[in-house]
Amino acid sequence: MPDRASSIRVPAGLRVTAFFNANFEEGAYVFTSDTNLVTAGTNGVSVSANDIISSIVVSPASDPQLDVVTFYEHANFSGQSFVYSVGGNFLFNGPWDWRISSVRVPPGFKLTLYDGYVWFSQESRVFTADANLAPHGFDDKTRSFLIERL
Repeated sequence: MPDRASSIRVPAGLRVTAFFNANFEEGAYVFTSDTNLVTAGTNGVSVSANDIISSIVVSPASDPQLDVVTFYEHANFSGQSFVYSVGGNFLFNGPWDWRISSVRVPPGFKLTLYDGYVWFSQESRVFTADANLAPHGFDDKTRSFLIERL
């Protein structure tokens, strides 16, 4: 039954990517250790993962993240991070508003970053590969984003 998990147990050496949608889409959490989902959700982007997980992908922890886009607060994929799968989100007035400096975009995905409310933005940038945002003139400018499968 989907949407009923309140905790997750992850054996050593594995990674679980949990999605909010049954089709491996929308928001995602990545777990590498046992987690109480009632108190999860401290990534500043989404709410607690309690009772909202509908699909999961289990993979070796050493494998590259091929199912989500990873956003980083600093260049060169460093500092705090959060992940998201297919879909979009608005970061307005949240802890990630105007804070993203680099992104990891796996093959088969397209990421569009906006400096405002999606289609009403003045500027946007499209990425289909990993990128530092400063050379693209978009360091700490992201206020919303859209992730699509190609």
